[in-house]
Amino acid sequence: NNLGVYSFPNVVAGEHTASLVLTTLPEGYLPWDVPKKTFTVFEGIRFDLHFPLRAVRNVTGRVYMDENHNGNMEPAEKTLSDVRILLDKKAAGSDKDGWYLFDNLNQGSYEISLDNTSLPSGVTAVSVKRSLEMPAEPKTVADMNIPVTRKAVLGNMDQEEETV
Repeated sequence: NNLGVYSFPNVVAGEHTASLVLTTLPEGYLPWDVPKKTFTVFEGIRFDLHFPLRAVRNVTGRVYMDENHNGNMEPAEKTLSDVRILLDKKAAGSDKDGWYLFDNLNQGSYEISLDNTSLPSGVTAVSVKRSLEMPAEPKTVADMNIPVTRKAVLGNMDQEEETV
């Protein structure tokens, strides 16, 4: 029913298997554990079986070289692999295409940043930290792209290029 309660009357004693049909779950929810469970029913004894669901909360994006300094990832701009991205105390690395993913997040406030020590020589993050809020309902933040830029060398001092 609409409260998530189900029942199967007149089940014969013995071993049975129950499965969730994942395509029927509300959008943004997944089971906490396996969606298929085997159990044994004994005659005259009620059996309760639960399939707890969790809201899916993810943050994903790409680390890219912002060549034109506009803060938006353009098709011609290259991505960076093996960059360490921090989400509060969690860490993820960017893959060969610059993608990173933080999944199974709790509701709450987060700050996302780069570990500058993982950037290639001569490259720096455009911004230090960005904040985001994960609500109680399911949410995927899929546009948390992280721009980096080349450092300009002026005399003997490294300085970040000015961004617009």
